[in-house]
Amino acid sequence: MESASKTHEVVVVDLDNTLCQLQVDWGEVKAGLERLAQAAGADVEDEGIWPLMEAAQQPGREPLLADMERLVTEAELAGAHGPRNQALVDWLDGDGRPVSVLSLNSQAAVKRVLSRHGLDERVSHIVARDDVRRVKPDPEGMLILAERHGVEPADILFIGDKDGDEECAKNAGAGFMHVEEIGVDWR
Repeated sequence: MESASKTHEVVVVDLDNTLCQLQVDWGEVKAGLERLAQAAGADVEDEGIWPLMEAAQQPGREPLLADMERLVTEAELAGAHGPRNQALVDWLDGDGRPVSVLSLNSQAAVKRVLSRHGLDERVSHIVARDDVRRVKPDPEGMLILAERHGVEPADILFIGDKDGDEECAKNAGAGFMHVEEIGVDWR
């Protein structure tokens, strides 16, 4: 696939549902986080996994956040055996530009998935949720990757599957391509 994306020097990919699929029951994870929050006396609203974890990032809530992080990371690690998107892997192999990963998943899960699929040597840098204070769509992770690659954010093409990925790219001043433009072939 030839496109205007060649104007970018670096390709950054999202992990889950873009490069690979984690086999995680996110509904079960969310329910576990809600139980932890309720047990700690934190207000719980039906807002999703990342808002729940962000709500625990308050002074005095460090033990709750650590418990939440442990629960999510364990689920991600257990689900790291899912398939990879062979269409994207082939595209990246034919493309030749440096590749990094920006993910809402934990550093440990990203590394396990990449290793399992033999992609760890292909990926230059990883920025995961444990590397940033604010997760996507905040541009913090993308800006870290731009610095690590020694490029401007505008020199990065971010490939993802969600509106939050596109918003992250826009917020950082990077380019964006939806993974479906390349193809999705889970193997």
